[in-house]
Amino acid sequence: MIRAVLVEDQSLVRASLANILSSNGIEVVGESDRGADLLTLVEEHQPDLALLDLALPDIDGVQALRQLRLHGKQTPVLVVTGAGTSFRLKNAVEAGANGFLSKTASPEELVQAATLVAGGGSYFAANIARAASGTISPRQQRILEGVVFGLTNDQIANQLHVSRGTVKLEINSLFQTLRCSDRTHLACEAAVQGLVTPPSV
Repeated sequence: MIRAVLVEDQSLVRASLANILSSNGIEVVGESDRGADLLTLVEEHQPDLALLDLALPDIDGVQALRQLRLHGKQTPVLVVTGAGTSFRLKNAVEAGANGFLSKTASPEELVQAATLVAGGGSYFAANIARAASGTISPRQQRILEGVVFGLTNDQIANQLHVSRGTVKLEINSLFQTLRCSDRTHLACEAAVQGLVTPPSV
């Protein structure tokens, strides 16, 4: 079972997130409404995942994330935000965020994002991904290259030494980040944006 900590200052939102996660096999082992508590929660509970709001009453979520990384904690962090400027989101990526999700996301998307990030992947919701440009992870970059070169999920998984399920989740995340509906569209968009150089014929 995935174990998570949750830092969110709005009590109703925090309770809702915790309920959705716990109802889907993700145990919330610690909660707080203060950004300064993120490091303490991680040190105390050693979770698989931390969910973090950016707008907090004491210190900014980005600052809390920087503090976590400065102390050598590599716990995956999923930022769950109501709103954020591109500057703020980019700062969060640079500070070590592993994903972004809007508070308006569906319960299914929340669980998908949490599961992917807890497993070492990244997740950037379509409605805020473009505001945090440059957020395709190194793993996603390699998976994207595999898609462009026509590799199957099994072939990509073997190359990266990850499970087929992980590859599938990462590709679904890329669909949303690049606003694509299928692998062909994804490969074309990657080439158009210059993310991957397609093979020469």
